[in-house]
Amino acid sequence: MGKAQRPILFDADAIINLLEWGCYGKLCRALGNNACVADAVRGEVKYYVDRVTRRRRRFNSSAITTSSVPRLVTIDELSDEQYATYLRHFRTLAGAHAGERETVALAWVLEYDVCVFDKDATDLFNRHKPPGCPSRHTSLLDLLRSLRLIQ
Repeated sequence: MGKAQRPILFDADAIINLLEWGCYGKLCRALGNNACVADAVRGEVKYYVDRVTRRRRRFNSSAITTSSVPRLVTIDELSDEQYATYLRHFRTLAGAHAGERETVALAWVLEYDVCVFDKDATDLFNRHKPPGCPSRHTSLLDLLRSLRLIQ
């Protein structure tokens, strides 16, 4: 997987880890417009710990827009039919927090892949994935390795 086959929606934990590991910018450059963030996740990512200084740094999540990289994906972009499907998926994912629910439900509707850094979210994705849905889960480390951003 030298390049992402389809867009990938990232959860807050994945973004925070990318920032802390110094890989956020590299990943955004590698994926371009295929790096995506759901609106609820954009609101969750506020701070991360700088890997060099070990100080807490503020993250400017307001810079994530529908025309930035990563690209903001919102439910406002969905057709009426997609929105109805999104709501069904969102209700199915009641065990997850808001950012994970929105990320996974949007991914399933839009047929995007998902990258989370939380075992519970991964289990939720795998357990509730609708039959025939082409969305895949990718682990953050596997994605970084496949893009040759880490060894």
